[in-house]
Amino acid sequence: MTHPAITRLDQLGIGRSRLVVDSRAVKPGDVFAAFPGHSNDGRRYIESAVRAGAAAVFVQPGEGCLQDAAGAAPVIAIENLARNIGAVADEFYGRPSQSLRVVGVTGTNGKTTVASWLAQAYDTLAGKRGSAGMIGTLGSGLLARLEPSANTTPDAASVQTTLRELLDAGARSVAMEVSSHALDQGRVSGVRFDATVFTNLTQDHLDYHQTMEAYGAAKAKLFTDYPTKHRIVNADDDFGARMIARKLPQTVSYGMNAGLVRSHIARSSEYGMQLMIASPWGELDIATTVIGRFNAYNMTAVAATLLSQGFDPESVTAALARVNAAAGRMQRVTSSIERQAQPTVYVDYAHTPDALAKALSTLRDAGAKRLVAVFGCGGDRDRTKRSQMGDIAATLADSVLITSDNPRSESPESITADIEAGVPTPRRNRAQIIVDRREAIHHAIANAGPNDVILVAGKGHEDYQEVAGVRHHFSDVEVAQQALNVYAAREVSHAH
Repeated sequence: MTHPAITRLDQLGIGRSRLVVDSRAVKPGDVFAAFPGHSNDGRRYIESAVRAGAAAVFVQPGEGCLQDAAGAAPVIAIENLARNIGAVADEFYGRPSQSLRVVGVTGTNGKTTVASWLAQAYDTLAGKRGSAGMIGTLGSGLLARLEPSANTTPDAASVQTTLRELLDAGARSVAMEVSSHALDQGRVSGVRFDATVFTNLTQDHLDYHQTMEAYGAAKAKLFTDYPTKHRIVNADDDFGARMIARKLPQTVSYGMNAGLVRSHIARSSEYGMQLMIASPWGELDIATTVIGRFNAYNMTAVAATLLSQGFDPESVTAALARVNAAAGRMQRVTSSIERQAQPTVYVDYAHTPDALAKALSTLRDAGAKRLVAVFGCGGDRDRTKRSQMGDIAATLADSVLITSDNPRSESPESITADIEAGVPTPRRNRAQIIVDRREAIHHAIANAGPNDVILVAGKGHEDYQEVAGVRHHFSDVEVAQQALNVYAAREVSHAH
């Protein structure tokens, strides 16, 4: 059953090139969708969209916006367009998700890594690059050519645009991060999933959802409100266990302590681990260069997804042995001057209490004798986690440098003070504040011994720092590498 608005477009002979919800992005020939949003009403921009060359306008009926825009473009009314934009866009683009293997990944931590590894595995399993796409924090597009995106999950029309572009570019599989905000706002409506994956639920985004119950309810929608063939759920997570207990069809549980697909770490070091996975489809023995118990969970989630989709254990084992850490996810940084004794430095996106604790514990378990943490917290976001993260860092690391993250509109000094307030009194001597992030990273590395391990946490892959509404270029990986080069050069001069 074709939507009447799409039928009308076809009758008018208007091509279906692009459906756009932001009037500033309109190009000649596009169709502009105008409806009230969360903070703005797109119907106020119909004229500017038509001036930019919109061939037609879809509009949610409202006060005086139904006349044809100065006669220049037909205006087609669609009831409840704000709620139905995903379904309309899906049809506008010829239902792209029906022709793709789309996997949606939700959860507090691990979304980016699971989506990235799924996309990498689909490329390997297809035997050629360019067969897998990704939509998420690292950007969207084919795996080798990710374009940056503003949100983890774009708006509903952009999601469908991207799926169509990926299909046209030759992709057959798409791994997609689905944030709780996106589920709450219906940004993946119109998507047909082949599989949906739940990683875990820990404190985050309480500035938006207010309570953990509301946050969990938003995450659960991916498994109850959308068509999917496979539901892959972490059985070791309290919320995951509650979802499994609902006995939704085609649920495959995974974990290290429970689950249909169960894993354990047979061996591990700071350079990698051997992961054994037992499943109804067979055993997997994976040697990988990624580290950490949380990454064992991420890898088990990916294995459970691929096995339930019908890939054989041997192929899955080979594909997972080849995956690389996603950018800024426990990413090892080394100096460009090789083989000099130097501290081991990891850059990680950990910006929640749970993720920071897991990252530090992982490095301690991998054999770190002296562990240094460099981190801050973002401004204008959940303030309750700041003191918790100060407590966690001072408890799990030997030395802590509290610094700026993205202060946004807040004062960096007040954020660092909030974090320091959580440091237990007996451990105050472990922590110091260096507000300038570049200076903090250089200080940590310059004062480290060659056997020390340093975790620079919070920003991961980001290449900017947002201060008072302005984004300045800043990359933890680049700054850490510069500091390591200085360190290595110093070691070379000492050796001579």
